[in-house]
Amino acid sequence: MRLEDPDDVVPKLSMAMFTARADYTGATKRTAGYGVDKSGAHNISYKRTDVWGAFDALGTENGGAVLRLNLASLVTLDI
Repeated sequence: MRLEDPDDVVPKLSMAMFTARADYTGATKRTAGYGVDKSGAHNISYKRTDVWGAFDALGTENGGAVLRLNLASLVTLDI
């Protein structure tokens, strides 16, 4: 599921807009009201629980999916 603030220009500048345009047409859009403040729309909007707080880890509104990180079983690879 793709979530997008319409005032955020980054999704519109992505190469995926040209290579996978259909992925963007079905995005769930919510505006946080940043308008011409493009930095705020990209950097702050998605952190706002008043706008995005009803979405779960898979992008479903009022869904119940949760991601859990178990640090006790974390494996890192040195390259």
